Formats: sequence, C-alpha cells, structure tokens
Amino acid sequence: MDHFQRQGPTLHCEDVNLHHVAQRFGTPTYVYSKATITRHIKVLQEALADLPHHICYAVKANGNLSILEIIQDLGCGFDAVSVGELKRVEHIGADPKQVIFSGVGKRDDEIKSALESGVLYICVESEEELEAVSKIAQSLKLTAPVSVRVNPDVDAGTHEKITTGRKENKFGVDIAAAPAFFAAAADMAGIDARSMSLHIGSQITQLEPFERAYRGLREMTLALRA
Repeated sequence: MDHFQRQGPTLHCEDVNLHHVAQRFGTPTYVYSKATITRHIKVLQEALADLPHHICYAVKANGNLSILEIIQDLGCGFDAVSVGELKRVEHIGADPKQVIFSGVGKRDDEIKSALESGVLYICVESEEELEAVSKIAQSLKLTAPVSVRVNPDVDAGTHEKITTGRKENKFGVDIAAAPAFFAAAADMAGIDARSMSLHIGSQITQLEPFERAYRGLREMTLALRA
C-alpha cells in the first residue's frame, strides 16, 4: 500500500484523489497504483539480480490487461492456468516462450494449445498428466518442455483449505518419488523434463515454510543432477 496515502481527510492513490474517482465512476471501483506494482517488481528483480531468474506473474491473480501490460513492460513473463489466460497475455503481445502453463486438471485440448503456442514449459502434476502430454506432443511431432510439480510435505501454517504442500494434499508428485518420476520422463517420447516446481499454499506471511520447501527442492535437484 506504499502509494495509497491520506492527504488531509481524503485517501489518494499516488496523486489521484479517490473521492473524485468515486464521484466520477461510482462505487465499487477498483483502483490500482502503477507505482506500487513497479516498486514491488523491482524489489524482486533487485533481490535476484545475482542469479539467473525469470519472474512470472500469475495471471489468475488479476487478468486486467492494463496491469498485465505494465508487468510485461517491466520484463516479466506470466504463469497461465488456462488457454483463456494464455490468450490474454498473447493479446498484449507477450512471447509464449516467456509463459509457464500450469494449473491442475488440464484438458487435452488445453495441453495441445499450450504446445502449439510454444510455451516455456508445461507444469505437470501427475504421472497420468505426463503421459497425456507425451501422447499429445507426439501427435504434434513436438518435444514438450515440462516441469514437474513436487509436493514437499511442508505445512505452511495457513488455513487447511488453502494449504497445498502437505503430503496429504492432492497436488503434485511426492518429492520422494521425484527420482523415479524423472527417470520415467527421461525415457518417455516427446518429453523434455527440465525442472521442478512447487506451491505450498496462499496467504503465507512467514519465510520459514518457503525456506524448508526450497531446501528440500534444492537437495532433490542436486541428487537428480548427480
């Protein structure tokens, strides 16, 4: 909320009087600060400056085309969980090679569209989905770049309905099974298994769960490289 501040009795977004906005457009009206979005992205970019990185914004968080354009202009890619979201970022001129295609329960036609668009990679959630991607990629005479979502069995300490990284949650491949999963992927036609990914939940306010999750991911990555 860095650029939402009161000037006297009236809330402003940057230098815009929000009382005047409400009078002009009525309520409810959603107002976003370009300066705040820019600041947050630059903080992330500066934190990762010494590492190879590619920041992807989750389109499901806010699909407003103007906001997506701001994010793209700042050098970010996107994380799309549907063909609709993929088309939105293509509409603003985003390069599909800068877009991750993730999401659970992908239909065959969605996988086909993502492969035809040439996305950076498809995030695979299960052995069954990997087999589906392999079959579709072969039918298109393509090699599908994939990332495997692993479940690190980390409790993020949030509400149980929005926790996605515990062993009993239904998302991703058990991290202990990752070596066998990658071995199978390496032998599978039409598949180029490039990386691992994880998601442990939403509304997480502490860094410690992320540290535990990514330490586990690091250990597994080193083991797979060896």
